Amino acid sequence: MSQPDDRPPIARALDWVSQITTVGFVMALPPIGGHWLDDRWGTTYWALVGVIVGVTVGMWYLLTITGAVGTEKKNPGPKKDNQTDDPSVWRDDAL
Repeated sequence: MSQPDDRPPIARALDWVSQITTVGFVMALPPIGGHWLDDRWGTTYWALVGVIVGVTVGMWYLLTITGAVGTEKKNPGPKKDNQTDDPSVWRDDAL
C-alpha cells in the first residue's frame, strides 16, 4: 500500500509538471534529432523513425507514471461460499 503524500500542494504539482515536461521532451527530441540526421546525411527517413520512437516511448512513459500500466493486480483470494460471478444475484450483505 502506498504512503499518503503529505507534501505541500505546490510540491506535488511541480512533481507532475516535471514528469509531464519529461514526456514532452521524450516525444519531441527523437524527431528533432532525426530531422538533424536527415539534413546531415541527406536521408529522408530518420525523422519518421524519430516520430515513431518518440511517440511510442512517450506514451509508454506517460502510461507508466499515471499508473495505467505496470501495476500488479492483487489476487482477491478464494471465493467465499456465498460469492458468485453472476451480478444479477449480488447482494450488499453477501460481500
